[in-house]
Amino acid sequence: MAAGTGIRMFSNAYFYSGRCRFADYQTDEFYFGAIVGRVAGRIHPSTVKIAGKAVHLVPNTQNVHHNGGKNGFDTAIWTVQPIEEDDRNGVSGIKFRYVSPDGSEGYPGELVTEVEYRLTNRNELKIRITAVTEATTLLSIPCHAYFNLGGPKEANIYDHRLTVNAEEFTPLDGDMIPTGEITPVEGTPYDFRRAGRIGDVIGRLPTEGYDHNWCIASGPGGEPVSAAHLYCPSSGIGMEVLTTQPGLTVYTGNFLSKSLIGANGEVMDKHSAVCLETQNYPNAPNVERFPSAVLTPGQTYDHTTLFRFSVRRPQKPPVQ
Repeated sequence: MAAGTGIRMFSNAYFYSGRCRFADYQTDEFYFGAIVGRVAGRIHPSTVKIAGKAVHLVPNTQNVHHNGGKNGFDTAIWTVQPIEEDDRNGVSGIKFRYVSPDGSEGYPGELVTEVEYRLTNRNELKIRITAVTEATTLLSIPCHAYFNLGGPKEANIYDHRLTVNAEEFTPLDGDMIPTGEITPVEGTPYDFRRAGRIGDVIGRLPTEGYDHNWCIASGPGGEPVSAAHLYCPSSGIGMEVLTTQPGLTVYTGNFLSKSLIGANGEVMDKHSAVCLETQNYPNAPNVERFPSAVLTPGQTYDHTTLFRFSVRRPQKPPVQ
């Protein structure tokens, strides 16, 4: 078995945004293509209760624990092996495994996590994440992949059409921490129940862009449900996101900058790509009404996400 630093979706795809060199990922602060954990999003305060005991999670800034802490899953060394199957569905893939020690970034319990990436003949990338723990802990693990479906020639995602299949979202305070409220999207810039052009609404936000969680209804029998759809008219490429998780975080690359150069030579400036992260609600350990992020011994964390791609005839820009 081979070893790798973190798990990354590398940027050799036309529509996926990533860095130029492997070394860039080793010092990356933006989680390009990373598996994030143990718990994604912001946790504030960073001292939480787990099984009735106060647990001090390592804060990244001030008293906020963000995306697993200073040395989260994105910086860990994972073992790697290919998935070789005689599958009539045409599935092939790769499996990563990581053993997170007890106390890592403050989290209790040794945790064994496996992540499978599979390509199917339905034009899907299927990501399945499973984990077991030796002590009661917290877990919410998404893939932090950035997408620009227009490719390197599309400077930003303003012309992308976004649909989010959610009636509610979780508002943020001035420090980007969920307030604990669950609010209807109707009449707000967070209403993407019908496909909307991102550039038409992003300027109405009180923040630099979207970094918000939408509440996704669960499917029958725990099967993945359609959470979102992204479409770029100039390329004709569409991407549906299906998940078993209760939340979808849409992040529009608000902190990217012109100093970041992608694998295709593109400038990865603010709003040049978007993440559609399937996960639990951010700050769930501090908000009782949010779905629980607790994993206990004997339970298996089992999270599946599908990125399903399609192509239509590209739309020509209007003649000026």
